[in-house]
Amino acid sequence: MKIRSKISSGILLSTLLYLLLTLATFIVWAVTKIYIFSAVFVGLFLIIILPLYLHTNYKIKNGTLYINFGLFIFNYAIPCYNIISMTDVYSNAPAPALSGEKLRIKYVKNGQIKTINISPADKQELKDAINQQIQQNKNMVKESLKQIDKTQLQTVIDNEAQVQNKMDKQIYQEQQKQLQKDIKENYKDLEYLEKRAQKAVTQQYITEQKQAIKQANAQLLPKQMEKFENGRNNLQRKQLSALIELKDKQEKEQRKAENAKWEQQKREQQKLIKQKVKQDEESQKKKQQEQKLQQQKQEQEEKRQKEIIKQQLKQKSAKLEKQLGLDKQSAQKLFEDETK
Repeated sequence: MKIRSKISSGILLSTLLYLLLTLATFIVWAVTKIYIFSAVFVGLFLIIILPLYLHTNYKIKNGTLYINFGLFIFNYAIPCYNIISMTDVYSNAPAPALSGEKLRIKYVKNGQIKTINISPADKQELKDAINQQIQQNKNMVKESLKQIDKTQLQTVIDNEAQVQNKMDKQIYQEQQKQLQKDIKENYKDLEYLEKRAQKAVTQQYITEQKQAIKQANAQLLPKQMEKFENGRNNLQRKQLSALIELKDKQEKEQRKAENAKWEQQKREQQKLIKQKVKQDEESQKKKQQEQKLQQQKQEQEEKRQKEIIKQQLKQKSAKLEKQLGLDKQSAQKLFEDETK
């Protein structure tokens, strides 16, 4: 069974543009006789682009999925029994596909889970074919295991009879161990398939649980939002009240600080006034003392001048007495009259 890849409109438009460019190179070749560009464009189209359209397909054969992308670009094979899940996705990531509408395949390789994206034209047909191959493999393994179990049991019975008659106990034990190993190896494939089936069931259960959780969240979200809004409003109120209290405390502290500053300034002003008053009193006292000293000096000078004048009068009176021959009293009166 072969299914071609789906081709998106974007890839078709890009190929049309590429063809137009190739035609332009042919025109250049006709005008300038330079054929290198046209040869390169045609070669790329024939080697890469055209094989992508012709040889990009997905084939299921003998229980394996073959993925072909061009001639030499990408060829890959995945056994169908290694496929874990298939999901529809839309992605523009690079992949062996010619469309964004892709089928993501998860598979097991070397004990690791890997993914690959493909874009079959009919996704459902490919899914059904892969599931059919997986079911056929399961049935074949179960039937082969049943047949192997029957044949091995018969051989075990025959061998036990022969061993009891012919062989020692050691040979019998060795054969029994070998048979157990064979049975375990034959059961490994069945256990692996059962584990894969359990994984698929668990994945379905997980998706169902996720959907149920989403629905429950959608129902609980309005109530939770109301609770959240109420709690947020209460927090805002508490914050506002706390801010108002802080502002009141700050204002009280500021007022206290301002009052303390004002009182300090008042005390300093009072101290300055007292100091000025003391200085004024001291200056007044100094002035008074200076005035007293000046008065004393003036009085002393006046006394000294008076004494000098008296001496001068005495001298002049003595001269007048000698010159005029007058008495002391008359001479003093004349001198006083002259001085006045």
